Amino acid sequence: MATNYIYPFAQPAVPPSILSTADYAASSVTTTTGYPAETILSSAYMSKAQRQTSAICAGMAQFMANNQGTDITDDLSPAALATIFTNSLGGVSATTQPQFDNSTKIATTAFVQRALGNLANSQGYAVNTALTNANVGGIVVPTAGSLGFTLPAVSGLPNGAQITFDGNTYGCVIARQGSDVINAGSAGAVSSLSLEANDTAILTVVGGVWTLTGGELHQGVSSSFAKLFTTNGWAMQPNGLIMQWGQDSVSSSSSSTGHTNTINLSIPWPNSYLTGSVNFADSAPGNGGTNPVLGIGGGASLSTIHVYLYASSSLPSELVCWQVWGY
Repeated sequence: MATNYIYPFAQPAVPPSILSTADYAASSVTTTTGYPAETILSSAYMSKAQRQTSAICAGMAQFMANNQGTDITDDLSPAALATIFTNSLGGVSATTQPQFDNSTKIATTAFVQRALGNLANSQGYAVNTALTNANVGGIVVPTAGSLGFTLPAVSGLPNGAQITFDGNTYGCVIARQGSDVINAGSAGAVSSLSLEANDTAILTVVGGVWTLTGGELHQGVSSSFAKLFTTNGWAMQPNGLIMQWGQDSVSSSSSSTGHTNTINLSIPWPNSYLTGSVNFADSAPGNGGTNPVLGIGGGASLSTIHVYLYASSSLPSELVCWQVWGY
């Protein structure tokens, strides 16, 4: 810190020879006329005037000395003083307001960085932990296996409050607090989420609800990755590719054209089919006929596929497995 050599006049004590503040304020010389021409004012009045101006100058000089490295003296040029004053503004330290303050108080750079969404810290935990508002804006990292983290209560948190989870090499469980809601995209409202090792998840308060808004975990519940994992099901990719699969009983025929079985798809193709395959589900089918043949064109539609099956004689139905691709 620099030294301030600009001193206030007649301070800190107030000599009796200085006019009182009340008398100084009541004087027409102070408030209206200024110094009358060719008039000598009392020393008490003149001392008061000097004390008034010098107090402000000394205070400003002390501010500059506190916030930069050049001493403040009365022989500095106006240009030098202006430069020093500018430099001192860059060195000002102020109190960083509380995390979610939305008043008109001056914001420090620390407050602004936090408000911009820059991650404030990365905190590792080796035990089950109930997170607090202090974790908002940071990264939570499990440093041991089988850990669970409870989110802060959503009440009192503003929309946009966000916590990032890094599964590290362990993974973890992320749970709501109390009756709060976690909105997990296509999975809907859930009470907890399982984060796999090396995956990430971003939880954000949206409309007063903790919402999964990013990370690898979010991809699994994004509409771009919609799916139905059942015996007859389907899975979608973000590029629009859809794979469908199933197991169905089909009948055979000994006619030269075999028998055509129509199978309904789990979902219709939004645009078109691409290709697919079909096989017997049993490695040793009982009909002794040829392998089934898949038909996805011709008489098939965007909602159905055809399986053709020929046998030397009509026999009971056979179970086939099929998979098809479209978009």
